[in-house]
Amino acid sequence: MIEEILSSASELKYTKEMKKILGEELNSPSEEFVRFFTKQVYSGKMTKRVKEDFKDITHRAFKQFVNEKISDRLKSALEQEVDGAAQEITVLEGGNLEEEKDDGIVTTDEEIEGFHIVRAILHETADPERIALKDRKSYCNVLLDNNVRKPICRFYFDSKQKYVGFFDENKAEEKVQIDRLSDIYNYAEKLKATLGYYEGNTSSEAPPEKSVSSS
Repeated sequence: MIEEILSSASELKYTKEMKKILGEELNSPSEEFVRFFTKQVYSGKMTKRVKEDFKDITHRAFKQFVNEKISDRLKSALEQEVDGAAQEITVLEGGNLEEEKDDGIVTTDEEIEGFHIVRAILHETADPERIALKDRKSYCNVLLDNNVRKPICRFYFDSKQKYVGFFDENKAEEKVQIDRLSDIYNYAEKLKATLGYYEGNTSSEAPPEKSVSSS
């Protein structure tokens, strides 16, 4: 019994230390870490310039890999929740969900993917379960605690040109044009700042409703 406890304690200790090292490498890859990965993909001479270039490449690749893994897990979990809820509603109401949905609102795959990206960005500062998706006819809301008074951002994906609406501390919205959904990662600090406003702000004023502007 004592041996098992000591073994578990040692494992936890080493696991914690390894996670710390991985975190440090994620933020600032060491020369050994960069060299290990560079050798797997690059056969040229390791000049000083090559080392500097691959340090940036390794940093970006590592962060993208972690974000994509988190996004995939959140997407899988959300799909399971949605499927389970849909089945439960169908059983309880004995109806057809497609027939009953007559409000004209259709949540697209792009909106769901954008939602997963926002969840992935905020996973370190908020429980992903607190980040909710609420679709409207003219835009799609991403909310904190499913509260319309706490919008984290809005998606305007119904036209050819996509926009994301971000909110400041006064809940004023700024619509930013994006070309790809992955561009949302470029605004991670805006999303984290908005979340911070609500965590320390008790204001109950909801942001104004807006319709999609034609462009």
